[in-house]
Amino acid sequence: MSTFLDALNKNNKSHIPVWFMRQAGRYLPEYMAVKNKSNFREMSHTPQMMAEITLQPLRRYPLDAAIMFSDILTCLEYMGAPFEFRDTGPKLDDHGSHVLSALKPLNPQEHLNFVGEGIRLIKLNAKVPVIGFVGAPFTLISYLVEGGTSKEFIATKRLLFSEPKKFSSAMSFISEQLVCYLDYQVRSGVNAVQIFDSWVGVLSQEQYEIHILPHMTKLISDFKKRNPSIPVILYSQPTTHLLSCLAQTGADAISVDWRSPLSYISQQIPKTITIQGNLDPIATTLPWEQAKPHVESVLKSARSAEILDRYIFNVGHGVTPHTQPETIARIVDFVHTFKV
Repeated sequence: MSTFLDALNKNNKSHIPVWFMRQAGRYLPEYMAVKNKSNFREMSHTPQMMAEITLQPLRRYPLDAAIMFSDILTCLEYMGAPFEFRDTGPKLDDHGSHVLSALKPLNPQEHLNFVGEGIRLIKLNAKVPVIGFVGAPFTLISYLVEGGTSKEFIATKRLLFSEPKKFSSAMSFISEQLVCYLDYQVRSGVNAVQIFDSWVGVLSQEQYEIHILPHMTKLISDFKKRNPSIPVILYSQPTTHLLSCLAQTGADAISVDWRSPLSYISQQIPKTITIQGNLDPIATTLPWEQAKPHVESVLKSARSAEILDRYIFNVGHGVTPHTQPETIARIVDFVHTFKV
């Protein structure tokens, strides 16, 4: 058993496990060497390239988990909503609420077999647990309606407010497809899964309780019926105001942003749930001596909250292209040797 899986099972007795969202990414020279000869679609749709990129940070650092190299939108193109990655991020030229009613059922075995093969190649070479993932229904809907990322998610919220039945129907349909996709990832070899609800923080607590929680609870419950031993991590930001709701979804772990200390967050989440986070990713862009106080503050907060048996160190959002590889190395070493 690994410290990562031990922490997810609330019984870690060893060092604090650490991994980073977007740990395989543009801050690594070896990633850029691949990227400069290819494009994102080829990189994420070719099993050999997917595996190579996933394994790159593991060769540099003694990380406690690997997360497969892919994207939360990959499944959408096989549901009838293709997207492109541009310099400003993912874009869907055909977007709006009409796209939701035109979505098609997903057959992961047929449509996403390259992901399954990529996972199998990663498992052949990784000595740590492998994390699979999907985007949460709300976050995927926001991309489909907005056509990309947004600051205020006006179109998405207008849909939720004005056509709640249509919104709910889309949430249900997408949830069903995600359960199948996650199940396929597990059958391909992942040891844990993470659900990215990156933009749900734009909703109020009441809105989440009414429009999101029932769907998330069912999604996780349906997945757990098929895979009772596979831990589910739920990531979102900025969602400190939603912690009590997130804790009701059935997730085994809640991954939190950097905006509140772990000593506070732990009071809002039951002891039956693992906590993951919550370093501000900008700290990873600093030289180690400047980053160290931020890392130490997170770890001390985790220790004072008495959650070290159910705690995983991570960033509160993905590491950035400006992250310093040497700083990541020092963070991993510092976390692993932190006196618990």
